[in-house]
Amino acid sequence: MVVIFSKSTDASTTDVIRWIKYYGEEAIRINYDDPQIKFCKEDIIKNQIIFTINNRIINLLDAKSVWFRRNGLSYNMFDVDLIKLFNNNVFSEKKMNGFVYYHIKEEINTLIEHIYFSLEHKCKALGSYFNSNLNKLNVLQIAQKNGLKIPCTYITNNIKDIIAWTHHGSYITKALSDGIYFATTKNAYYTYTEKIDNNYISNINRKLCCSLLQEQIKKKYEVRSFYLNGDFYSMAIFSQSNSKTCIDFRKYDTKLPNRYIPYKLPDEIECALRKIMDCLKLNTGSIDLMVDENNKFYFLEINPVGQFGMVSEPCNYLLEKRIAEFLVF
Repeated sequence: MVVIFSKSTDASTTDVIRWIKYYGEEAIRINYDDPQIKFCKEDIIKNQIIFTINNRIINLLDAKSVWFRRNGLSYNMFDVDLIKLFNNNVFSEKKMNGFVYYHIKEEINTLIEHIYFSLEHKCKALGSYFNSNLNKLNVLQIAQKNGLKIPCTYITNNIKDIIAWTHHGSYITKALSDGIYFATTKNAYYTYTEKIDNNYISNINRKLCCSLLQEQIKKKYEVRSFYLNGDFYSMAIFSQSNSKTCIDFRKYDTKLPNRYIPYKLPDEIECALRKIMDCLKLNTGSIDLMVDENNKFYFLEINPVGQFGMVSEPCNYLLEKRIAEFLVF
């Protein structure tokens, strides 16, 4: 049995499960947005963590392997909202209701972390709940320490600093943490890497939130590399000549798509990246790099739960099959 933590809309999870079933293994998919999944009990002595999943009673610790794809366990699986309703009938003070609800969520967080900990230490694990949210700034420092070039990087909330830096070169800005991906019934909101508009900046006369700036690398092409248990599956992305994708290739141009080709990173780059992944205790993740016009490599970031289908399909890597083989054998 293979346990996979994911969400219902993740197509890559579905593709991997097809291969797991092809190899004759059962896959238990735990989507954070599935109302049919509920926690029942845990017996630490007997090594039992019991959930009901689509009316089946399953001990997660019977699994041979676990894949932390994304999301996974949610508060709804532990009936936190139901407990909140009960609290409203117990305490007369609204402030007390909020305090108790927060405390109960902290209790559930302890249990959730313990469940992940138990699975990752008992089973063969791909990915990790505990390393799923990397600090971009820490990773940049680790990359530089291991011999990789990184773009000049600044953080400030002072508009005067930004004007001074951009006066001497071109800079981009992007989120310090994860970008925004939020959809309503009417609109969808996303954040991308954007080039700083000097005309816009010069007319701002207020203080900003802390913002990340990086020098804009004059790129020859980009590289997205999927890392799986020591191996790299890389793809070159020729996004530089299209004005729509030259800053952020995720602004896909469906009329004039970027060219994607299989790519082999230099041995010294792969060696440095392995050291970084080992340092971060990661056995999988999507790595972004950039190659400038002088063929120098620049490390950008790592996403531990990044998409791999966009590398697998155009390069014919069959990564879904390789992930399934890691989990099954």
